Amino acid sequence: MQKSDPTPLLEYRDWQIGFPTATEEEHKAVRGLNFSLAPGASLGLVGESGSGKSLTALSAIQLLPASAIAQGELIWKGEENLAIAAEERLRTLRARHIGMIFQEPLSSLNPLMVCGEQVAETLRLHFNKNAQLAEEETKEWFLKVGLREPDRIYQSFPHQLSGGQRQRVMIAMALCTGPELLIADEPTTALDVTVQKEILDLIKRLQAELGIAILFISHDLGVIREVTDEVLVMWKGQVVEQGQVSAVLDNPQHPYTRGLVACRPGVAGDRHRLPTVPDFLERSPEEIEEFLAGLQHQDESKEAVAEAPVVLSAQQVYVRYPKRRNWLGQIKEYHQAVKDVSFQLRRGECLGIVGESGSGKTTLGKSIVQLVPLQSGSIFFNEIALHELSEREFRPLRPEIQMIFQDPFSSLNPKLRIRDLLTEPLQLHAPDLSAQQREERVLEVLQQVKLGPDVLERYPKAFSGGQRQRIGIARALLFKPSVLICDESVSALDVSVQAQVLNLLKDLQETYAFSMLFISHDLGVIRFIADRVLVMQEGQVVEQASVDTIFEQPQKAYTKQLLSAVLR
Repeated sequence: MQKSDPTPLLEYRDWQIGFPTATEEEHKAVRGLNFSLAPGASLGLVGESGSGKSLTALSAIQLLPASAIAQGELIWKGEENLAIAAEERLRTLRARHIGMIFQEPLSSLNPLMVCGEQVAETLRLHFNKNAQLAEEETKEWFLKVGLREPDRIYQSFPHQLSGGQRQRVMIAMALCTGPELLIADEPTTALDVTVQKEILDLIKRLQAELGIAILFISHDLGVIREVTDEVLVMWKGQVVEQGQVSAVLDNPQHPYTRGLVACRPGVAGDRHRLPTVPDFLERSPEEIEEFLAGLQHQDESKEAVAEAPVVLSAQQVYVRYPKRRNWLGQIKEYHQAVKDVSFQLRRGECLGIVGESGSGKTTLGKSIVQLVPLQSGSIFFNEIALHELSEREFRPLRPEIQMIFQDPFSSLNPKLRIRDLLTEPLQLHAPDLSAQQREERVLEVLQQVKLGPDVLERYPKAFSGGQRQRIGIARALLFKPSVLICDESVSALDVSVQAQVLNLLKDLQETYAFSMLFISHDLGVIRFIADRVLVMQEGQVVEQASVDTIFEQPQKAYTKQLLSAVLR
């Protein structure tokens, strides 16, 4: 087997990455990395956003930003230094030997090409396959990565698929060339728990069959434990701990690693607040134990929420999308995304919505804010019939019902500075505020999501995925809404920042008594933040009950299947 080969497949030698800044000569984003990856081995990179994980991975295929200043050596198969390799050689490596799965599928896929053609093009260009064979193999790969309707997916544009479906297309594209090294940058972030497990099992099976080496980047420590043999923990561009994954995650030594492990929400639901990494860095070991004991779950009565007035209700909601058109453009077939969904949301309550990708969770959320039209049914907000309002009539209500979207890159205008992205909504919906008052409100929400005023003059492309998501959350909080719809709003965040945002949402909800519809594939997050849970499958509600009932006494087979797929 390839694992017996003593020569590393890829080796980082004193690798450093810096960026020029206005205040100092160079900002070191990655400092003195030294590690190797053997053929057929799997290594996990973990750390918070900005720790240098993605830059480390992008170095292997030399796709660093143009302004990056790199030093050191990247040795491929013990002989070739990729840091000085010619561009033609690098293109060959990227095409045939090193596959890459990027974090944000919507920004990685061509919006003007159907998804099937994007994968088939790879097979035609690099393996000289004819069009028919490339199409057949592409559909086979779609089935392998859990896309159940390969014909429809093949003909769909990226915007017509859910976030999880787009990510699976990216995974198929990376694996179809049979690479020696697979670099996976948060590849399961957008996937529900059952498909996540299927994808991880697929990657592990292909690794065993083909001897593929894996460099796996994730903020989900459960995923790292499931798919890698060793783990490397990065903090501020440096390695603070590394070793066998079980040894590091079961018995972490560095305070930073202990913080990462402890702040991951679990399905046990044993804490009313989540610890964060700073809690471990700022305390002695004795103080940490006392602090953690104070976070244990408190048996707080939820009777007040249960008796609170209903602020949002849906009754027999149906939503459908065009699925097939004839040559005249007439719709011949529809995809029924939401079928006969009803629920109530009370003031101060958090209703969690879970289900697999394509189950209709996001479509249901978008239908409430009129981003997709209802086919039939009714939606009421404080007794106002939203389904009867035109776009113009609904506009004054938008500050009251805010939505945080799943993909932060596509929901932020790339041509606007963060200052403009945050002040323009205030100018539109709160024209009575002075310029100084708008500035103060913007700085207040940035502080709430742990961002400083220095971000205001920068553009979305200058931030990591987790930082962009926090900006999206800040924008939604500007008006202190009555209802906040969170569509996978913490899925792109590393575990520590995720804990901060979840604690923040709980604090704000207690302060302002707003209600939340919280859509997530992460059942640990749902267990922590939700009061009740609505489980969806193929557009329908299969079960809804209190969060404790769903997690401890699920009634339906589908709910039990979701819970069994959770990575511990």
